[in-house]
Amino acid sequence: MLVNNYTIGKNYFHKPAYPESRVSKFPRLKLNTLNIDTVSFSAKTTTLSATQINNIITDIEKNIKNNPAETACIIDSKTGKILQKASGDKGQVYIDNKLTRHNIFTHNHPEKRVPITLSESDIIFGIENMAKEIRAITPSGTWFSFKLPDNLSKQDANALSDIFIESLFASQEYLSVRDLIKINDKGEYLNNKEELEFISEFVSSVWTAMANLMQEQGYNVQYTTGNT
Repeated sequence: MLVNNYTIGKNYFHKPAYPESRVSKFPRLKLNTLNIDTVSFSAKTTTLSATQINNIITDIEKNIKNNPAETACIIDSKTGKILQKASGDKGQVYIDNKLTRHNIFTHNHPEKRVPITLSESDIIFGIENMAKEIRAITPSGTWFSFKLPDNLSKQDANALSDIFIESLFASQEYLSVRDLIKINDKGEYLNNKEELEFISEFVSSVWTAMANLMQEQGYNVQYTTGNT
C-alpha cells in the first residue's frame, strides 16, 4: 500500500468505518519517511515514447517484485526517470506525494499480501495525488495497473475520489470481503488458497467495475492486469 503523510498500511483498517454518506478526505497524520532515496536532476531530458516508458517500468518491476518489504518507485511519465525510490515494510511504504502528480508510481506486493491486486488505499492515494498511473507487481510477475486521465486536475481528482469512496462503501459485497482483508492485514494470515484467490479475483473485478463507472461519468480511466 502506498501512503504519503498518512498511514494506510497495517493500521489503515483499524480506523473507524467510513460512513455511507460522502467522505471527501482521509485524515492526515505526520509520519517520518523510511529509507527515502530521492533522485534529482536539472539537465534537459528527452521525452520518451509510451513503449519506452513501459519497458522502463517492466525493468523496474522485475527488480523489486521479490523484495521482502514493499518498495515503491515514482517514475516521470515523460522521461522515464526514477524520481524517488522508497522502502518500507511488508505492509506499507511511504513516498513523497508531491512527486506523484501526473507521474507513474509502482510498488511490489510481497507474499501473503491480500489482495494481491491494488488495494483501495493504493488507488485513493493515486487519485488524491493526481497520479497518471498506479501499479503493483507480485513475486510471480503479475502486475496490476489503474490509469487515470492525463493531466488530471484537482477538481477532477476530487470528483473521482467522491465516486470511488461513495460507490465502494455503498457495496455490501465489497464490505463483506473487506472484513476478510482486515483479518489478513492484522497479521492473521489466511492460509486457504482458494479463499485467497477468491478475494484477489473479487477485488480485481471491483476495480474493473470502478473503472467502467468512472468511464460512464466521462473520465478516461482503465484498470488492466498482465504478466511480465
